[in-house]
Amino acid sequence: MRSVSVIIPNYNGREFLQKNLPILLKRLSVHPGEAEVIVVDDGSTDSSAEFVKGIKGVRLLALGANSGFANAVNYGVREAKGEIIYLLNSDVEVCEGFLSPLIRHFDDDKVFAVSSVAIKGLKDIAPGKKVWPHFVKFKYGIFWYWYECLDMCSKAAESFCVSGGYSAFDRVKFLELGGFDILFRPFYAEDGDICWRAWKKGYRSLIDPDSCVIHKQRGTIAKYHERSEISNIHWKNRFLMTWKDISDRGLLLKHLLFTIPELLICPLIGKKEFSAGFFMALPQIPEVIRSRRKQRILTEVYSDRDLFRKFSSLPVVEPHCILYLHETSVISGAENSLLNLAKNLDKKRFRPLFVLPGSGPLADELERMGVEVIYLGFPRVRSLLGVTKTVRKLFRIAREKKIRIIHSNSIRSHFYASVTSRIVKVPVVWHQRNLLTDEIIDPDRLFSSFADRIICNSRAIADRFLSRNGLPGNVRVVHNGVDTQKFSPDISGENIRGEFGIGKKDIVVGIASRFNLEKGQRTFLKAAAEVIAALPELKNRLKFLVAGGAVFKREEEEDVFLKSLVSDFGLGQNVIFTGLRKDMPEIYAAMDIFVLASDAEPCGRVVLEAMACAKPLIATITGGTTEMAQDGITGYFFRPGDHTALAERMIFLIEHADFAKKMGQNGRSRAEACFKIETNARKVQDIYLELIGLRYG
Repeated sequence: MRSVSVIIPNYNGREFLQKNLPILLKRLSVHPGEAEVIVVDDGSTDSSAEFVKGIKGVRLLALGANSGFANAVNYGVREAKGEIIYLLNSDVEVCEGFLSPLIRHFDDDKVFAVSSVAIKGLKDIAPGKKVWPHFVKFKYGIFWYWYECLDMCSKAAESFCVSGGYSAFDRVKFLELGGFDILFRPFYAEDGDICWRAWKKGYRSLIDPDSCVIHKQRGTIAKYHERSEISNIHWKNRFLMTWKDISDRGLLLKHLLFTIPELLICPLIGKKEFSAGFFMALPQIPEVIRSRRKQRILTEVYSDRDLFRKFSSLPVVEPHCILYLHETSVISGAENSLLNLAKNLDKKRFRPLFVLPGSGPLADELERMGVEVIYLGFPRVRSLLGVTKTVRKLFRIAREKKIRIIHSNSIRSHFYASVTSRIVKVPVVWHQRNLLTDEIIDPDRLFSSFADRIICNSRAIADRFLSRNGLPGNVRVVHNGVDTQKFSPDISGENIRGEFGIGKKDIVVGIASRFNLEKGQRTFLKAAAEVIAALPELKNRLKFLVAGGAVFKREEEEDVFLKSLVSDFGLGQNVIFTGLRKDMPEIYAAMDIFVLASDAEPCGRVVLEAMACAKPLIATITGGTTEMAQDGITGYFFRPGDHTALAERMIFLIEHADFAKKMGQNGRSRAEACFKIETNARKVQDIYLELIGLRYG
């Protein structure tokens, strides 16, 4: 349990201390961790200091003259011994068990502060309505914040800021940020300022409804200041916070354009405090400039606009509906990766919805998984015909299904996803699964700024977006994943061997892919001919398994050509065409060696599947393959199209079976450590949650 220092800044609050300090000490006495109580007396004239001296277990820090709330708190924090500081106003009564729910959140090193919930009496501690956190907009060119109250709020929620009167802070982070800025004197806005700076740095502020305090009294601020004076100070500090904390030039321009007419209009409509606050803030501009200079050294994780988007609307309810757009309903490598993602999403948090151009194997498989599929064509963008109609239908789907993110999985659907996302104002994700080969202009790179996030299956794909300054901030690398339970060395290949008449002592070298010229089946067959010529004594035992077939109509010619090539090479007794298969784990299990011969492979899912099945790999040194496999450890690499080099590596592994087996075991270990499908799904989900957090709070 972390140590805690409860810090009470006090100015002429003896009557509140007399009532609330004994209750605080009683509540802390049952706290399991180490806790201290510090009262920072800020030059009181009502004998508060003398009263505190007489209370056992309370440490008094007395300031000679009143210097304001922020300065008193900072002094107390510097002198505190606890890892966590709990700031408590003297007029606030803590409820039983108020501390433990807050402390648990600090196990997350990104948590900066956690606030209790203020209630008016003990009868309010019950299920039902709970005060939710501060929300904020940049309305009329200035910070505009408010509380929300929702029904049945039962868990901690992120907040624009926490209250400086009843909240816990990480002491190290508090001091790192320079503490409360005394710019905001004598009170108000110092808590909003430090939390805004903390959020920009990537820290989080929360409010936890399990921690309650009672705040119903007329505090010292109202006791010594007129209502109009308090209102003027409130607006003064909102101006100061805007001038100090907003770094976005567009927002600052908006502030300037709104403020000038507002200064003229507000007094006429009874809002004199707005203008009064502005002119009270003007003399502090030199201090604002100094504070802004200090903040320049902070690295911004979130921008001003990010935070205004995050905290300008109510939180959304899980599960979040993710709309997936894909331009085909057939199944090949990319579609299998998409199915794996949909299958492994956390269904408590996410609900997938697919839009496909028509029925087909992909739609059938999704519906078997219980995933809703909507059919909608994606016309060619260049033709313009039907484009507007499709966008309108996507807009209606996004609205009716309460879509939180649009995830596009193909080049053509990127356009439709981006246009729709702008209309309905939801984040859009592009999933890039291809290398750029012979195009003169890369359209995805050209329009990459339209995507909130671009997920690339490999660094090789991500390099399409590389600039002199490195990868853009919206690009993420998430390698394909493999189901290590489905693809396992424990799977038997005996049924496959029996189906194709492969003997127990036969040596099987396999390749698996759709029949596309770039997939390298021709290179594989040429290498097979060389292997048989080099190992005539093994000719009857050597089998070359070609798994796959023509997925698209244009690939049917390649199917015919490959089979004619086998005949030309005289390999009819050695080459086996399996056709398209749904039992790929058993296909891999029937192999002794797996080959990837593609000319350009972005992130070959078959590589991971073969590795997960503990098969030694011979693969082209291209694309993302070198990020998954390891040359000389999980297999060997060769240059695309070099059938002689491929044949040499086949021969070596055939003749060194024990070494080949060890490579296969290394591949299995690497697949389990780095490429499990659960890891892939979690990383994608993290991207979703990041975007949902930025857009919806």
